[in-house]
Amino acid sequence: MINSAENEFRKTIIIYGQALIQREQSDAVDSVATLLASLAQEIYGITSPEGEPDDLIVDLIKYALGAAMIICNDYQDEIEDTITYVETQMGAAGIAY
Repeated sequence: MINSAENEFRKTIIIYGQALIQREQSDAVDSVATLLASLAQEIYGITSPEGEPDDLIVDLIKYALGAAMIICNDYQDEIEDTITYVETQMGAAGIAY
């Protein structure tokens, strides 16, 4: 059970990391919202109301992310610094992606 949970966690973190390295902010937001909607369904059973399109949850999460980005307006510099740091560390370790 622990190995299975660890494998799922790793997959989720890889998807999250891939979302954060998108060059376009809108692509990153789309990817993170899709991931969070998937996790909401898998972990908490949250789904769109009957008759509503599945994209409703993704759209609600994108709206919430947009509001959070307005409130926390210093996030972009931190993300860019983190991307640069990770790229440098991976390169130093001989890891290419």
